[in-house]
Amino acid sequence: MIEYISVSEGRARLYFSTREERDLFMRGIRGVEGVKDLEGKENTKTLLVVYSKGSFAEYFISQIKIRREAERLSREDIHFYLSYLIKHPALKLLFSMAMLGSVAGLITFGVCSMFLVPYVKTKL
Repeated sequence: MIEYISVSEGRARLYFSTREERDLFMRGIRGVEGVKDLEGKENTKTLLVVYSKGSFAEYFISQIKIRREAERLSREDIHFYLSYLIKHPALKLLFSMAMLGSVAGLITFGVCSMFLVPYVKTKL
């Protein structure tokens, strides 16, 4: 994945998710018309591309799309946030088993209701 760090007139600093991706991009863009210089240190994931204004390189750099995957809540996250709202023990057990699976839900409910909650209530 390529992300912009900064873009100014004739220069663009790009961040790559891996060094191999950066090296592949360097090999591909080196021969593009309008690229003046490529500056990137050996062990970094960033690359500075210096290009001439109005060239194909400027068009190419401006067309790079930033793709970010939407962060979604997992089942464990949903269970963590909603289990505090459920007060009845039987409903909490069923909810844990539905969200985490039968064995993991039963273990989670048992550990929390038998050990963790009484310990916290007596210490606080």
